[in-house]
Amino acid sequence: MFKFKRKKQMASREKDEFVDKEIKKAKKALTIIFFIYVVIFLSAIIWYFSFKSTYYISTVVGSSMQPTINPGITTEHQSQDFVYVNNKEKPDHGDIVVIKTTKDNIIKRVIGMEGDKVAITVGEDGLYHVSIIYAGQEDVIVLQEDYIKSYEEWKYAGTYIATVTDGGVIYEKAFYQKFINNSAGYYEEAVNIDGTYFYEIPEDYMICLGDNRSVSNDSRFYGAFSEQQVRGVADIIVRNGSIDEGSLFWKKFVAITSFYWGEIEKLFAR
Repeated sequence: MFKFKRKKQMASREKDEFVDKEIKKAKKALTIIFFIYVVIFLSAIIWYFSFKSTYYISTVVGSSMQPTINPGITTEHQSQDFVYVNNKEKPDHGDIVVIKTTKDNIIKRVIGMEGDKVAITVGEDGLYHVSIIYAGQEDVIVLQEDYIKSYEEWKYAGTYIATVTDGGVIYEKAFYQKFINNSAGYYEEAVNIDGTYFYEIPEDYMICLGDNRSVSNDSRFYGAFSEQQVRGVADIIVRNGSIDEGSLFWKKFVAITSFYWGEIEKLFAR
């Protein structure tokens, strides 16, 4: 009888010890979960305010950046694409930037920067092409711009359809008159290289063009833009489209997530 009672007490003690261990494990797991939750919550708050202080939203008016960024589809719906602009990032070749002009803000793509030499001429295919000699380099590179709307439309439609010939080289007239020779004489920054005139971009300036070249009022209209005019780099494009094609919140989430995922891939690819 005594042995049976002792065994019963031992079994009860082991059960209590097991329960205590499980309670401790549960408390430890809950502590870890709570800690992870707090870290995620605080990280989200920090990221949110960091994002808000770095980015601002800019809408797109007009068709000068099509097909990369599109204006409103209809007049009755606010359906145009818009961009998140990083106001702390310095622009680089190929970046889409928001530029402050005397009238308003415009959005264009950086083609050339200080020290680069740029020309817009008619190539062997009979269409306009941008040639560039990057600062410190000697080779002439003809840009392969798969982002522009149409080489044919640029040459044969819209505003920029006139040409001018100088020394056997055919230039886009707007570029030529703005940067090479306005019929009153060659500009100081016009540099003749192997018979072709290039515009050498001064310090702290850049040449920016719209992706829809045939209608875009860009550096060919305004001249070279100073770095002080740049209000930021358009990192994230939100494809708004028709308001019936899903919630705007979801489109923002997808656009922002895709951008940061791309940045992470670039980081690990280095």
